[in-house]
Amino acid sequence: MGFYPDFVVVSSVKDKYVGKKIVVAEHVQYFIPTNNEDEAYYVCAVLNSSAVRKTLLTLSSGGKSALSKDIIMKIKLGKFSNKKRLHKRLALLSKMAHHFARSEDKTGLRKTETKINGVVEQLYRDIRQRKRHVF
Repeated sequence: MGFYPDFVVVSSVKDKYVGKKIVVAEHVQYFIPTNNEDEAYYVCAVLNSSAVRKTLLTLSSGGKSALSKDIIMKIKLGKFSNKKRLHKRLALLSKMAHHFARSEDKTGLRKTETKINGVVEQLYRDIRQRKRHVF
């Protein structure tokens, strides 16, 4: 029991006995619905980045239920677009990170997380620069 804000993309699974069902883990969790798979991976990459995790740790109280919907909504994700290079890159890297996590490839996961952190930093730099140019 502690504060470990980890985000993961989940979907439905098809089981021969119960049919198609949404995966639901136990314990404290929130769902962020998305319009498509790439958007889900993009959101996951941004929320798991070191910069956003540091922000979440600062905003939360630290207990097992410390991460509220209100806190998550303070994170500026930007509207996902498959036309934006950084968004597509984050979705791809997030898919790779999920693959490495499933296969327990810690080296591949660590390298991919480092790449995600760099792209997220670039994404937020671009957002800050655009805001400066708005009159």
